[in-house]
Amino acid sequence: MGTNTRNPTVTFYGNFGSSYSQRFARNHLQRIIQEFVKPGKLNLEFRHLSENPDSPSSGYLWSNVADERYMAEVVQTTWHYEPENFWSFFQYMMENPPSGGSFTNSDARAALEAAGVRNYVRIPNEANRGWFTHHVEHTTETAKIDDIPSIPRLVIRGEHLSGNDGDVLDWLESHVSSWNEPIHMGSSADGSSSGSDDSGPQLSRSEWTIMDGTRYETPVYEIDSGEPGPTGFVVGGQHGIEPAGWEAAHNLRDMTPKSGKLVVIPEADRTAIRANTYSGDGGNLNRQWPSGSRPSSPLARAIWNEIEAQDPDVILDLHSSQGIYGGSPSGVGQAIFPTPNARSGANEVIDELNERHVRPAGYSGDHLFSRGNDQTGANPLLSHKIGGDTDALGFLFETTRSGVPLETRIDWTTVASVKMLRRGGLVLE
Repeated sequence: MGTNTRNPTVTFYGNFGSSYSQRFARNHLQRIIQEFVKPGKLNLEFRHLSENPDSPSSGYLWSNVADERYMAEVVQTTWHYEPENFWSFFQYMMENPPSGGSFTNSDARAALEAAGVRNYVRIPNEANRGWFTHHVEHTTETAKIDDIPSIPRLVIRGEHLSGNDGDVLDWLESHVSSWNEPIHMGSSADGSSSGSDDSGPQLSRSEWTIMDGTRYETPVYEIDSGEPGPTGFVVGGQHGIEPAGWEAAHNLRDMTPKSGKLVVIPEADRTAIRANTYSGDGGNLNRQWPSGSRPSSPLARAIWNEIEAQDPDVILDLHSSQGIYGGSPSGVGQAIFPTPNARSGANEVIDELNERHVRPAGYSGDHLFSRGNDQTGANPLLSHKIGGDTDALGFLFETTRSGVPLETRIDWTTVASVKMLRRGGLVLE
């Protein structure tokens, strides 16, 4: 609420199930909006804290950890799809909090519909798929960094205070008054413009094609936050029978980097995708990347030129396999193959993916993800060329087509991609 990047931002940590958060929302929050946000003096950010920062596997308020986390997923999904109606949903939930320590898909649907959210059916279903789990986890991590002792809690410029503290308005006024930039009026709480000039960073989305005019032509997407930061590069669709990779890559290009930029080539070999074959007209694209020399086909060279031009900090190559790495049937699925400098990041992603997504979906044993061998440049794969010829963190991601429906494979690949990009410093929203 409030969008001017030149103004200070106060972060409100709360939880719809917290009576103290509800009290803050009824009282001090309304005055903060009227006296600071609407006049364009302050931006307001809400973080729904659903996990114990010191023990993320535990709920913040409820013993029903899954439902409490799901409520936070609904919060993030609503913000993604309908930011213009988010604060109506927020107000409704604070006035009509969940009871009994549970929050289900039908509860979410009823609340969203009552709050006037158009996508009241889609949002609960999307929240179940966990695409915005990284935001829930990020809130837990920032709460630990900010050393949040309780909720509701307001944080501004590294300092925090209870939202129900009697001095909270004076405390905010002192921070606004001491802000060392000229204060410009931002957007009002109802979304209308309430001020003038905003020359802060501007998000941009660009698209161009490589191999233009040939049967291999394929789009490249760049999402630039306008803020300095890391660059992530994602390649999907090297093989035409692996739709989870390119569908996940398309999902990523609909997201927004918090800083830095994301570059995506979702459909690397469109000839293979159109034919629904493993290899395209130019052969197996993922055998055309010798380390230490030029890629061996025009398409591979065109993709590599894009990678070199962007000089990314983290690069993903998204695939699927008929089999399972170290399991049955034999293959390379359910594994992340990192460059040597990305081993620890791969381990972290694997642990999070198994704990938060694979096991909750009912999979175990061979279907749990593991770490594959290092990608060093020893073989002519894209991931090996990344490991041999660049300093970027590199991840080859493989899910399995054995016993896992496409929708689940896409979800796992999307979530894992967001987590892998974060290991390179790129946070997607």
